Amino acid sequence: MFPTPLKRIVKSVLLPLWGISCSASLVCSPMYAGGGSDTEVSGKIVTPSGRGLSGVQVMLLRNDYDPAFGGRIPANDIETTDTSGGYRFANVSAGTYDIQAADPASGARILMGNVGVARGAATLLLAADSLRKPVLLMVNLPDSIAAMQGYVVARGTTMYKRKNAGDTSLFFDSVAQGTIPALMFETSASSPGVRLLTNATIGPFDTTTLNPFPGWLHSAKILVNTSITGVILTTPATGFALAVRLSAATFPFSQARHGGADIRFTTAAGKPVPFEIAQWDSANSQAVVWVGLDTVLPNSTDQFVRMFWGNAAASSASNPQAVFDTARGYAGVWHFEESQAGVGTAGLYKDATPDAANGDDSVASTAQASWVGNAASFAAPDKIVVSRPVADLAAAAFTICVWVNFSAPGGVVFSKNKTGVTADTGDKELWFGDSAASGAPGLRPTFGGIGQGTLTAQRDMGINQWHFYSLRWMPAAAAFFIDGGLCGFTGSYTPQAADDPADKFIIGSDGTHYLSGAIDELHVSRTARSDDWIMLAFENQRQDQHLVTIEIEK
Repeated sequence: MFPTPLKRIVKSVLLPLWGISCSASLVCSPMYAGGGSDTEVSGKIVTPSGRGLSGVQVMLLRNDYDPAFGGRIPANDIETTDTSGGYRFANVSAGTYDIQAADPASGARILMGNVGVARGAATLLLAADSLRKPVLLMVNLPDSIAAMQGYVVARGTTMYKRKNAGDTSLFFDSVAQGTIPALMFETSASSPGVRLLTNATIGPFDTTTLNPFPGWLHSAKILVNTSITGVILTTPATGFALAVRLSAATFPFSQARHGGADIRFTTAAGKPVPFEIAQWDSANSQAVVWVGLDTVLPNSTDQFVRMFWGNAAASSASNPQAVFDTARGYAGVWHFEESQAGVGTAGLYKDATPDAANGDDSVASTAQASWVGNAASFAAPDKIVVSRPVADLAAAAFTICVWVNFSAPGGVVFSKNKTGVTADTGDKELWFGDSAASGAPGLRPTFGGIGQGTLTAQRDMGINQWHFYSLRWMPAAAAFFIDGGLCGFTGSYTPQAADDPADKFIIGSDGTHYLSGAIDELHVSRTARSDDWIMLAFENQRQDQHLVTIEIEK
């Protein structure tokens, strides 16, 4: 089609266009060569109107060509279309090939996959095709290779990119629309690699995202409805941990691995989302999973995350520290799912945040069924002691959200105390509980600190009832919430509870008063959560919730 010198020039232009590179670690020698057959492969690149497009660079690649470790592409397998848009490859061996084509002028390109050349065939004439706008490709990587480094390669193409340890996704610019035969993760030329995807379709969208869990048999949409038909949200809720309850009516437990080891979550676009399995009881077909969302949008009926399951080889990816990360504003989160008879086990009650402020067990009873999973039951002198500071409940903003069920007045949800479990009222730095703990009548949420008086909500809570009990503190302003609704506000209080190495965070007591009842899902944040955020948390966690719907896809 053109003299040999021109071929050399075309090749020198084409390699940068397709992003091929060689380094000292790569063997830059031909992986294969033409010849051994009389087969001629030819075709045309045309405009959408059918006119031949000249000057398009075309490459013929074996279906198993490895762009990271396969070496240079032979000059015979690189052509440029003539004035009629035609291209021709002579002496092609039998096998399966992919054809890449790109226009250096416009950047438009195409990938034609799985072109079969039969042994002994004289010619193979391919149908004319047109170039298309390239796309940005986002490849989300499975958690099994998150800590590894190597290369993500698209076999049968020239597309590859280095993956560093810790990378959870990679972006490929100017990718041709078409079908990638195999997307692999490889660490060396001799390693078999990990197959990430097979026959992945690159669509016409400006950005295409590839699902990182192709080996999972089943999936479902977890729909989050913040419209008038679900739970009304008027402003975005950021750093939100979404509680997803699974039951026999909503999830086929028999399809998942023991303990939910194979479940995974992604955004609607396919980006992996962190999650924590707080409870998984397949025998009774019930589970509670917390999913870490960057943002919940207001007034939406179509936002969702996708859940995957059904992979017998998968290992658990439950990651509470990513869901309740301090970067999302969390200071301490206790689910109270742990259960052990007797007392004395150090660190039994786990803090889900990276700070790992685990609580020592001084609760005699075992866990009981609650509003969200299981709860810790308390009766004097039960308590859970965390021997370290948890949050600076002083000048800095904070939010406390907790489910409580008082069986008698006078209960303390938690306290911060310098001398710990032996303290008397003169040693208390602060406590958060029922107003009767300070001698005031009535079962009302109260927050108090030594020498600073108390803040008391303007609404009573019922005995032997589960309520969502919240306090938001901003410098010089505090607000109480019961079941998501505002029930008290003040701007004249300054708590004195700065972190101190001697502080002990005590759940269920202040050293003098004790809780009679139960506590579940104590979440302390180092930020002032909005009214909408607090209401959304309540509506999400209540048993008769209308926020989350599970829609099985396959």
